[in-house]
Amino acid sequence: MFRDLLGVGNTESKVISFVGAGGKTTALFSLSQELNHTKRLITTTTAIYQPTPSLWDTMVIRPNYLNTLEDKGVKTNTVTVWGRLLSPEQKLLGVSTDCLTEVVRTALFDTILIEADGSKRKPIKAPAEHEPVIPAESTTVVGVIGLSSLNKPINNQWVHRVEEFADLVHANSGDPIQPEHLVRLINDPRGLFKGAPSKAKKILLLNQADHESDKIQGSKIIEKLKQQNAGIEKFVLTSFNPATFKLVWGELL
Repeated sequence: MFRDLLGVGNTESKVISFVGAGGKTTALFSLSQELNHTKRLITTTTAIYQPTPSLWDTMVIRPNYLNTLEDKGVKTNTVTVWGRLLSPEQKLLGVSTDCLTEVVRTALFDTILIEADGSKRKPIKAPAEHEPVIPAESTTVVGVIGLSSLNKPINNQWVHRVEEFADLVHANSGDPIQPEHLVRLINDPRGLFKGAPSKAKKILLLNQADHESDKIQGSKIIEKLKQQNAGIEKFVLTSFNPATFKLVWGELL
């Protein structure tokens, strides 16, 4: 199960932030479905597309909803989705970290899952100056990269924030993305885990390992990071079915 790969159980209280590109939303909702014996809150500090009703029980759209929840409480084994506003594009706009901190302190939820940056549905990205927005209370930060980016050109079709990415990985626009570029993106303080709280557990999720060649490349990247002592607690290779938010293949390396 995906929660076992991440080392996340069904009982302990936790705040998990997802950053990067190439499957954040899929991974987040897959984990939510597996934590089905907990009270879960799903939210964002940036923006996410409104999830389908089958994935949640309650949706709250307001900057701060504590009064709403304190009035009626939160039922066990339920999913609450929270956004500040719903945009005309049907995106839930992010809540402030101050409001989120208040919710964390109430301990209303067993698990809080946060999408902490955007990627325009590209498999790889570099953070902007203002992101990611990772709450200080995060106990785990999951950094996601889509392996479908390998050997693709550094351009707007495959990369979110091309100029920033090229600068981070020491490449030029148009160059093919190589494993060493992913290693640099992961290791650089301005890269994948930028802004992660010092006490948070860091998990690298190399997603879209849909073919044997992807698994081989992903394993090589992970071995290189282990040699460099990158400060990452877990390295996970995964493949999902995004339509159903189900893990179809996963391995802990």
